[in-house]
Amino acid sequence: MKLFPILAVLAVLLSVVRLDAQQTAADEYALQIRVDGLYDHVDAFTHPRFEGRRTGTKGGLLAAEYIENELKLIGLYPPVRGGYMQPFTMNGVSGINVMGILGGTDLKDEVVVLMAHYDHIGSSKDGIIYPGAEDNASGVAALLEIAKAFANAKHKGYAPRRTLLFIFFDGNKHDLAGSTYYINHPVYPAHKTVLAINMDMVGRSDGYAENFNDYVFVLGSDKISSDPRRVVDSVNNASINMTVDYNFYNSETVYKLFYPMSDHYVFEQKLIPALYFTSGITGDIHSVGDVMDKLHYPTFMRRTRLVFQAAWYYAMNSAWPQFDLLKKRANSSRKR
Repeated sequence: MKLFPILAVLAVLLSVVRLDAQQTAADEYALQIRVDGLYDHVDAFTHPRFEGRRTGTKGGLLAAEYIENELKLIGLYPPVRGGYMQPFTMNGVSGINVMGILGGTDLKDEVVVLMAHYDHIGSSKDGIIYPGAEDNASGVAALLEIAKAFANAKHKGYAPRRTLLFIFFDGNKHDLAGSTYYINHPVYPAHKTVLAINMDMVGRSDGYAENFNDYVFVLGSDKISSDPRRVVDSVNNASINMTVDYNFYNSETVYKLFYPMSDHYVFEQKLIPALYFTSGITGDIHSVGDVMDKLHYPTFMRRTRLVFQAAWYYAMNSAWPQFDLLKKRANSSRKR
């Protein structure tokens, strides 16, 4: 019997074993994302002491300090000189982005970016505070729990191959001031950024269909690359099994209006594949009615686990998303 065929078969078997082990680990650490952790962060982040987290206010600074402290407790490293905070002034708006890094191994110069904005609209002239539970304490809570799960996995020997950069943006309510500043002053250059994943409003379940909770909208999969959609579908079918809707109410008009309104958009403009996870539109996100009791925490947890699983794939595998959709659109434009 020839040795080469035997070695080839063994290599394939070992590869399958490694993939199975990685998926088992992904499932294990996804399960560490639980309702109580998400609830506690939303509870803290909607506290009146943060005064609605308006950019440039004392409450906004306290919110940034809360995130910074959590990143230290999780064990992430500061990515910028001087710490975790990236102060900025953009288009007349001054604020603070907060960032933390979980370093990679053999692909450490490549980065997967996960993001959520933490600012909200503050309070009224009468001193009424807008808590911003769904918009976007939910995204902040999800991002912190995902960071914690990845850090725990690394501590137990499952370090990401690629670096993970967790960004909490300020200035979202001011024409994406914080993310626009970041993309012009990045920690990692665009050509080293594999994928950007945004979570903006991921906690409620009344933005889709009456009496139906188990869903998430994932936008952006039709823009640059179809690979991330295949990954989301794969991990969802393997371990989450919720309804993933890529069409956003099946309305092109709503999609076009809503999609550019959050921070992933500046990454896409730099030709970085981006995914936007959201629970959709509810009527009171910019009112005193956006309170934590309206979040549907079991669904919120499952959405967060799905994001973790998708990020795990790109953190652990060397494949880059192929720009098939971008090329298809370019070819279509030439034909016209």
